[in-house]
Amino acid sequence: MTPMATIIEGELPDILAVIQRMHEQSFQEGAMRVYTSITIDERRDKPASMAQKMKSVEEKM
Repeated sequence: MTPMATIIEGELPDILAVIQRMHEQSFQEGAMRVYTSITIDERRDKPASMAQKMKSVEEKM
């Protein structure tokens, strides 16, 4: 459902570390400018996962 994006699921500190490594990699390969856009969808009222979100969409279709 997201052919134009990368989705990462996990603990926020781990995810932010991965994002930083991904962002820096382009500079290490010679890029002079890098644009990184992130969206964080975090729930604290109930458990949620990518699999649960996909199931919810499929049930509504």
